[in-house]
Amino acid sequence: MFTREELNQLEQLKADNPKLRQLLDKYDQEQKYALSYLSHSIRNDLTVLMSSFQITEKCHPEVRDFKHWQECVKGAFYIRNLMEDLYDYEHSSTIHCSPIMLNELLTDLVDFFPHEHYSTASSVTLQTAEFCPEYNGDSLKLYHALELLLINAYEALPEENGKILLTLSCTNSLFQITISDNGKGFSKDMKKKLWQPFATDKQHHTGLGLCTAHGIILAHGGHMKLAWSGMEGTCIEVYLPIVSIETLSGKCEKFVQHAN
Repeated sequence: MFTREELNQLEQLKADNPKLRQLLDKYDQEQKYALSYLSHSIRNDLTVLMSSFQITEKCHPEVRDFKHWQECVKGAFYIRNLMEDLYDYEHSSTIHCSPIMLNELLTDLVDFFPHEHYSTASSVTLQTAEFCPEYNGDSLKLYHALELLLINAYEALPEENGKILLTLSCTNSLFQITISDNGKGFSKDMKKKLWQPFATDKQHHTGLGLCTAHGIILAHGGHMKLAWSGMEGTCIEVYLPIVSIETLSGKCEKFVQHAN
């Protein structure tokens, strides 16, 4: 996955060479269309297949005891999740900006997150600065990015006394959001490819969650970094620039046009 520096270099090359811009934009559009078409077609077929599984189990409960039946069902669910995650990843750079309050967005994330699906013996603490200015960004995409980071933190928690801390602070130029946990940290190998697509050390995971979150933050002109990760837990930091409405609106239009 391109870093912010590499994206800037690519944009500069395209600005210096209009013909190169035209060719790269056309190639990008064709790749996005092909991937979207493939994803859409597979998801439709999987919906029919999974409905057939459910109907079959309802009419003939004995199939649940058939050899390899559960593996077939789990495989279909995994492929469907893969297609959905792939769609989210491919569209992570498409953002539509509007004024939002990040402290309210984080409060909603903590309040409405399905904590019971991940761990019952854990606690989540949210700390925000007393005052943070209004931010102009895509609330849905930012919520999704932070949700993916929160899911990652939950999945790393120990069985007992799991703790997650979310913080929001701001300076004159940056918002900083940190998500830290006291769970199992990333392996040495994972740290090297953390933001790359399909990088995962967990079973039945697509490896697209963190890179999708990374792409959304990059689309907002921000960046993410792994502050630390080890036996005592993990901390990921998210930085978003505080810029004027006019500046960020132009950036959003640019990303939307590029993605379409």
